[in-house]
Amino acid sequence: MGATAFFCMTISSVAPTACGGGSGGDEPVVEPQTSILGISASYTVSVPEQMSNLCDYTVTYYGSGNKLVTEPASWTTSNGTSTWKKTVNSIIFPTKFGLKLTAKLKDGADTVNVIIKNTYPTLATISLLGINQDATLAWSKPVDIINGFTHRALAGSKLAAWLETVNNRGGLVNSSYSFDKEGNITSLDKIE
Repeated sequence: MGATAFFCMTISSVAPTACGGGSGGDEPVVEPQTSILGISASYTVSVPEQMSNLCDYTVTYYGSGNKLVTEPASWTTSNGTSTWKKTVNSIIFPTKFGLKLTAKLKDGADTVNVIIKNTYPTLATISLLGINQDATLAWSKPVDIINGFTHRALAGSKLAAWLETVNNRGGLVNSSYSFDKEGNITSLDKIE
């Protein structure tokens, strides 16, 4: 179900009203105002296929109702990149969105004589859509949450220890935000 359909089903019809129109014409006319019904967020995380083959990833994100959801990442792999996606809709304001990504070496993963070409995610974004009362797009905002790192090579024998250190510092990715009805963004603390 698309974001627009979700909001149409969730919120009953709201019609703007106007005053005036009498014979004197002195009564004020109230202009309809834009009212945001909700926000749809599409989370996207991509990691090198080599890392998704060697590691188990866990994703924690804000789902519906500002509730944290934790799940193992399930990847779609193409052209050497593994991608996880999730879409969440919210009608609560302010709305929280954020993402935490952690990883650990898979049981039995063979890292002997392996060079990890890139240990960091190559993409971590949230695409946000604000939906109006007439179920149209009010605004769109992309939020890049990659944490500034895009590449780090590492000997496979050091991967498990490196991941433990990174996870103890909050994860490979860890950012959260609050959005109001106008789409204004406020940075929040890391997800615990």
